[in-house]
Formats: sequence, C-alpha cells, structure tokens
Amino acid sequence: PETRDEILIAQNRVMEEDWEETLKKVGQSSIEEREKNALFGAMILKARLLDEKQVVAALKIQAKEFEAYHKRAELEKMPGFSSSNDSKERENRIRPRWIGDILVQDFGLSEHDRKRIVKKQMEYKIERLNIKLGLNLSDAHIELFNEMDKYLELSYSKDNIEAYIKVLNPLPKSMTKDNIIIWLYHKKIRYGRTSNVLDRLIANKVRPGKKIMLAKGDEPVLAQIKYRFHFDVQAIFKHAKISATNGRTARSNTQTDTNNTNLNAVNGQTDIAHNMIIANSGNIFQFIVSKGTKLVSFRKIKGKSGLNVNRCFVAPPIITPINITKGNNVTRNEDSFEASCDGIPFFSDDRILSLFSLIHVDGEITPENTPENIPTQFNCDFDIKGSIKSGVALGCRNLKVTNLMGRVNATDEVTVSHDIVNGEILSKGTVRAASMENSLVTSQKSIFIELQRYSTDTDFNRIYNSIITSDDILICSDAKLVSCVVRAKNRVILKKVTVGESCKFIIGDSIETITCKKRAAELNNDIDQLDIKIRELQEKSRYLFEKLEKKDISAIDQEIKSLSRNQKTKEDLDKIAELRVIKRQKEKEYEASIDQYSSTFMRYAQQIKQYQNQKNIFEKDKKELESRITEIYKQEPGVPELDIRHSMLPAGTVIQFRYNQQRLSADCEGFVFREEFNHQTSRYELKQHRW
Repeated sequence: PETRDEILIAQNRVMEEDWEETLKKVGQSSIEEREKNALFGAMILKARLLDEKQVVAALKIQAKEFEAYHKRAELEKMPGFSSSNDSKERENRIRPRWIGDILVQDFGLSEHDRKRIVKKQMEYKIERLNIKLGLNLSDAHIELFNEMDKYLELSYSKDNIEAYIKVLNPLPKSMTKDNIIIWLYHKKIRYGRTSNVLDRLIANKVRPGKKIMLAKGDEPVLAQIKYRFHFDVQAIFKHAKISATNGRTARSNTQTDTNNTNLNAVNGQTDIAHNMIIANSGNIFQFIVSKGTKLVSFRKIKGKSGLNVNRCFVAPPIITPINITKGNNVTRNEDSFEASCDGIPFFSDDRILSLFSLIHVDGEITPENTPENIPTQFNCDFDIKGSIKSGVALGCRNLKVTNLMGRVNATDEVTVSHDIVNGEILSKGTVRAASMENSLVTSQKSIFIELQRYSTDTDFNRIYNSIITSDDILICSDAKLVSCVVRAKNRVILKKVTVGESCKFIIGDSIETITCKKRAAELNNDIDQLDIKIRELQEKSRYLFEKLEKKDISAIDQEIKSLSRNQKTKEDLDKIAELRVIKRQKEKEYEASIDQYSSTFMRYAQQIKQYQNQKNIFEKDKKELESRITEIYKQEPGVPELDIRHSMLPAGTVIQFRYNQQRLSADCEGFVFREEFNHQTSRYELKQHRW
C-alpha cells in the first residue's frame, strides 16, 4: 500500500484535499517521520510565516506526543497489563498530532498558509519520488549522481538487510545533506536509515577508507515449532537413573546403586544402547507408556518476512528445523513423536528423545506398588533384581527375575534365576528356571531346569507339586521331582534326576493337544453334572406325578360299584351316599392339587429340556475336540522320546506316550500308558503296559 501511494503521488493522481493525509502515511519509519516534520518547519521559516522559536517549540511538542504514544503502546503489549476492553476508548486514545496540526492549533498558523506549505512539501516529495523511482531525471541530477560516486560507495549484506557506506575521498564543503539524501534515493536506500550517519559524513567525521553501517532493515523471523511433552520429564529425572554407553548390548556394565538418582546420557547418538534402573520400583508402572502413545506433539508457528533497506520483503526459510532428535524406539508422524513399543521415555540434555524398552528394576514388584489399571501386557522387556510377589500378574516380552511368586505372561524368553513358588508362567519363548514349588510352567518352546553356574556339585533343584509343559524339548538336570506332571511334545531329557512319588511323564502331547484334552475333560465333567441335575428333576417330577394320581378316587369308585351290584339295604344305601360325599371331596382336592403343582411340574419339564439341549451341545463339542485330537496326531507322525541319563525312577512312576512302538526295560516297576491307533474304530485308544 505504501508503494502504491508513492506511485499515485508521482502520477499526480492524488486529490489536493488528500495531500496532507497522504504525506502522513507514506514513509513509516521514525527517521522519515522526523524528516517530514522538519521539512514542514523549514518551509514555514523560509516563507517567514512564523519565527524559529515557535517552530522549534512545535517540534518539541510533537516529539513528546510521539514518545507518550509509543510508551502507551509498549505497555499494552506487556503481559498482565489491564486496560479497558472498550474498543472505542482504545481508538479514541490521543494520537500524536502532525506538525501542521500543532502549528495551526497552538501557534496561530492559518489554514490557507498551511495548505500552501503542504503544496510545496508535496512538490518536494514528488521530486524525491521521481529520483527514487527513476522518473523524470534531469541532467543535473545525473551529473550529481556521477559526482557522488567519486566520494561514496555502497555495499550490502545478504538479502540487502544491511547497507554500508564507505568514504572514498573527503567530502567537499559544498556537499550538503540534501545531496546525499537525493543520491541515496537514487540508490534505492528506502528503509531503516540510521539517524546520525549523514551528519557524521557531512562533518567529515568518517575517515576515508572506513566503512560504516548506513541503514538496517528487519531480519525475517524464522518459523517456530512449539513442543508439548506428554510425559513427566522431571519426574523421570527425579526417580530414575539412566546410563548410556557406546556398547551394542543393553545388558553390559549396568550400575545398580539405588542411592544415585542422577541421569547420565553419553554421546547422545540414536544407535546407543540405553539401560534404565528405577531407583524405587513402586514408581515403575507410572512411567511406562504404551506402544503408539504420543510422546511429544508439536505445531508450527508461521514465520514472518523481513524488510531490507530497499523496502523489499525477505522471505524466511521454508524449512523449519526440528530441534528434537529421534532416538531408539521412537517414530515420527506428521505432527508428533510416538512410541514404537512399550517402555519408559527419556529426553536427554542433547535433546534426543528415546524410549527404553529394557527396564531394569532394583526391588520387589508387589500388589501394593502395582496400580490396578496397568495394561495386561507390556510390549517391553524387564530385568528385575528382586521378586515378583504373589498377587502380581505381569505381561511382557522378555523377563529376567530373581524369584517368582506371581503370574507371568511373556511373548518371549523367561529366566527365573532362583525359585518359583506358587507361581505361574505362560510363555511363547524359552523358559529357564531353577527350583519350583506348587507352580505351573507352560512354554511354546523349550524348558530348561538347571542349576546356576556358581552352584556346587552337591546342590540340586527342587521341583515339587508342579506342572511343567513344553511344546518342544524339556531338559531337567541335577533335580529332585516330587508329585509333578512333566509334559513335552518332542523329547524329555533327565540328567542326574531323582524322581519321587506321584510323578507322571507325558511325552508326545503338544500344548494344543493338552488344551483340547483338558477342554474335553471339562466338557465331560459338565455333562456328568447335567446328568445329575436331570435325574434330580426327573425324581421331583415323578414325586409330583404320584401326588396327582387319582388312586383314592378309583378305590372309592370300585367300592360304590360293588355295593350297587348287591342287594341294596338301608345300610348299603347310607354307605353309598357317604362314599359319594367322600369322592366329591377327593375330586375337589385333586383339582386343587393340579392348580398347586402344575406350574411347578411345567417348570421342571422346561428345565429338563434346557439341560438336555445343553448336554447335546457339550457332547457335540466333545466329539469335535476328540476329532481335532485325532487330526493333530495324524499331522504329527514323529516319535516322541524319553532320554534318561544317570537318573532314578522309582516303582509306580507313570510314563505316558502319545504314540510309540518302543518298550521299556528297567529294574523298577511302573506303568506305561501308550496311545495306539485302532484301525477298526479309526481312533487312538489308551493301552496300559507294565514295566
């Protein structure tokens, strides 16, 4: 708009009554504003309309009004400033008057003289605009510009944000400030001129060969990014100890000093493996975030174009740098960083955002320090230097724990370095354990029950009252088994194992087969329970039916018929009348019994029908499970194996094979249950053999 107004002035397309208002608008810097006022005052003095004291006084008044106006504007920008919300009041706030207004209102300048001066000022402005825009240049102007180039030289910074002037030769005394201004207009220096530079040049205070800043525009404002963290960065700093090393493994050189809660992030590279130790295990779950959770969200704030000394816009850089580096287990979306797995987020001093998927815990995991609303399954790894207490159900990927008394559901490997007591493990990976008691361990891969490396030759593992199921190989060494059930799909290897009483080894059944058999057994139990309920209802129905029978009424009818056939005496007639009265009473009682017991009888009948339908569904499901077991056996033709090395199996030990042609020979007695295929019935049947 400002450039448009200048062109309209140069083309004489501005109405005379709008000249003064146009002159106020064009040239918005404080320097240009002072130049316009000073020029107006100079023209007043030249025309001898007022004396110099009056003009100087008017300029001082105008400067004070400008200062008060700008101070008020700055105050309103400050936070916490309270002012009236009335927009009209803000609009009517006193604005600084132009010099012409002050001279007319306060010093008696006439409106006619004012318009005359404005006209001369407009002519002067048009002359400057012609030079500025390269229009209507006279030979005198061109000669002046060529002469000025011998004394002064301009240079610019990048994007012409800053302009510098260099003095080539001392300026002659005939050189005026007005000459330099005209020359600067010709050189297109239109914005941001420094106020006292021209005075220093005219006074020859700048030595030849020296370069000083002449004008400075506005630098472009870069686009900014506002970040919002969705986790408590300070809380993690307070309660956790982070160690980052250059090693490729996250399990090496981990310090476990719980008294030290400092955070140390070394090198800050995205491929560094991190370890985390929670100083207080009670706080661990409040820090863990789920996969896909937003860790940091950001929004872009648009930048602002700058203005160089030629009054041209300078665009800010298009690319906005993000000063957060994506670390391990973190993915970037369009406007956020998200967790690629479960874990604990961490923001380092190097502004690297990482997620720790391996969580080291020093201490116990108890129901008291476990929130009720934690996820049932964590997609991260745990290394617990302590115990998982009874009542805790932990789902994770890999797990290393010292002792286990709770429940664990793992999608990968589980290692219990000491005891499992009243615990339960369900794992899709390998399970490694030592001693266990009253526990249930199930793995879709192999199970290893071994002594720790630091154990002596006389140590052994205790495996009491437990059920162990492997879908591959189970290896047990240096152990004593009592009242245990050991299952493995492919192979059971016993090394230096002493088997106590009430132990059973089942070799050849997969977890799927065991699940089907267990479900079939549950269905069979449900069917038996339904049979019991049906029999009870049938007995109750039979008892009600007996109550509803007309036995007494039938006997009375027979007696009445007998008396009626014989010779009728007065006594017989009296007896017949009495029996008929009794019969009517019995019939009324029968009708009342029907009303009383019919609804109960119908309810029993409906329940019997309901139980019978449920029984039919269970029997159908049971047959389908048995067929599924048969299909599994047909698809797994491999022969399972029991490998016993330096072990003792007492008499009474039960060994059950899925399907095996081998026969056992030993110096003890026991039973082998072998499931063999009956070609006549096309089913697998359980055969018992002694050994």
